[in-house]
Amino acid sequence: MKYRYLFFVIALFLSNMLFATKTGNSSALLTDNNDITLKPSDNYFLDGNCYIIFTFESSEELDAYAQFWLQPSKYSDDSYTVYTVLVNGCYAGNITPQKGNWQNISIDGNVLLKFKKGLNTISVFTAAPETPDIELVRISCYEQKAQVESVEYDRFLEKAIATDFEDCYIEDQSISDNDALMLGTLNMYLYTNVPLKYTFHKSVRFTAGQQIFITSSSTIPHIIDFFYEHRNIPQQQGLSWLAESEATINTSSTQVASTIITIPATGYYKVRVRSKESGVLGTATININGAYYYEDSPIYYRSNICEIPANGQEYVAMTRCAIQEEDDPALYIEGGGSTPPKVVEYNDDGDEDKLEYYNLSSYDSYIKTEYLMETNLVSINMYHSSTPASKCDILARITEQEESAAKRYFSSENTNDTLEDNSVDFSIVSGGISVNAQEKIEEIRVYSLAGELVWSTTSKQPESIIPIGTMSPICKGIYVIDIKTAKGKYSEKIRIY
Repeated sequence: MKYRYLFFVIALFLSNMLFATKTGNSSALLTDNNDITLKPSDNYFLDGNCYIIFTFESSEELDAYAQFWLQPSKYSDDSYTVYTVLVNGCYAGNITPQKGNWQNISIDGNVLLKFKKGLNTISVFTAAPETPDIELVRISCYEQKAQVESVEYDRFLEKAIATDFEDCYIEDQSISDNDALMLGTLNMYLYTNVPLKYTFHKSVRFTAGQQIFITSSSTIPHIIDFFYEHRNIPQQQGLSWLAESEATINTSSTQVASTIITIPATGYYKVRVRSKESGVLGTATININGAYYYEDSPIYYRSNICEIPANGQEYVAMTRCAIQEEDDPALYIEGGGSTPPKVVEYNDDGDEDKLEYYNLSSYDSYIKTEYLMETNLVSINMYHSSTPASKCDILARITEQEESAAKRYFSSENTNDTLEDNSVDFSIVSGGISVNAQEKIEEIRVYSLAGELVWSTTSKQPESIIPIGTMSPICKGIYVIDIKTAKGKYSEKIRIY
């Protein structure tokens, strides 16, 4: 299914949106001439260890190489996390990094792994509270093809390190703030092409009653977010804390943040370190509980207004990736009466049925919940470091009654894919929008995002004019244009200012 956006200000801009079908790791097929890249399919805790799982199919019994994209912790003795790897439940070896930060690394000795025909499982574990920070596993029968590319992350890190306190506010100056667009009479927030970038985040598993501390240092003002990760009920919204950095006494160019927390409930918690100001990129050094260190980690933050009341009503928020099945946005709803705002709700990878309903990527985020505390911001960051920068759309504060309108924005219910991109052209003319097709236009229908038909015509010519302006029902707002020709149907979104 293909979409193009039309933005009418003075000129006309077109951008193509291609939606891919969702795939899972279990559908990845390893053959002797086909290498595969896997993302985690599950994680769990057992006997004091935290596990992460990767699954895939093999066409036959094969010996293959595996490379892991991971971020180890540094310990106080200058050693790093040692990971234990199991293949189909059997010990396969260890991974022993010699440096910190995100990196591509193999099992010690780069040994060949033996896979059976059919379903295979790779399990990697570390001792709790640390969880294995492994984003990708790449598998190939050929050693060179098993390499995970690090170019994008290396460039992103280089840029983050180059940012110092004096020029740290220039990162997104060229990008519009994308003020919230209220969709007609609805109260939804829409933000388009929002910068989506990686910031340091880490899952840790703590037990109830345990007292932990987290510290961070950077050249830029920043914040430590700490919150209970697996949120199922609104009452868990209070399990969130933050610490704001301050300039050190000796030098104003060093900012330090710290927090001490007594863990209220056993489970997984998320540590996120981010820049304080929206659009700022830098690096930080993080210390979790005096045992786990992360040096020169990129930190970033991007937020927009999202005021959601605590009125007993459920509200939906979601993302839409620019590059489906590759980008991986994490979504945060912030507020809670805190200044700066703390994380109230969080999601990475929404429920499958909801993502399918909106025709979203399997890596998009989706939140539907009642809020027990008011919110004022929505923020995003890229979950994966391997592709650390992109953009995405955000749609938020959607009531149950408005979900059909939200679906109409994110997916088309009236279009097929039989028309080529260049089969329908648009241009601005006096008093409206000119629609030109390569064949006769049978019908044009214009809908509001609420699904209301606001204008239609049954012109039998290859050209038609859609009226806009004060004398037309089509004025300021976002609309969906459905065009029917002898060759098929086409759907177009327009935004009129």
